[in-house]
Amino acid sequence: ASDVYKRQLPIIIALMADHTSTIDKIVEYLTNSFDPAAAGDIDARIELRMSEESIQFVIQDKTLQVGEQEKSPEITLFFESSDLAYEIFTGTTEMVDAFMNGQFKSDSNLIWVFHILAAFRKS
Repeated sequence: ASDVYKRQLPIIIALMADHTSTIDKIVEYLTNSFDPAAAGDIDARIELRMSEESIQFVIQDKTLQVGEQEKSPEITLFFESSDLAYEIFTGTTEMVDAFMNGQFKSDSNLIWVFHILAAFRKS
């Protein structure tokens, strides 16, 4: 049994590393793609929740602050996976399609979700 485990361990580590890198890619995308002009009057603590992981950030006064927040999020976006979250933010997957397929949901008004996503889509 330990021989099987030794052969599977590199695969498990690779899968975990790839999963973590998706979270890092999301944070990098959020940081690099934030558009203060598009953020407009958004003033909210936001959490992206993907199964066991989450990313928290605040948009306030046309600025972005990524990281754990002292107060609870006001808006939580729930994604089936971190890959899906990345695809929705980058525009490679349509949010409405994911929503209709039950892969994405929010505890907030979808209009606010559109505003939040727009703050990260530089034209």
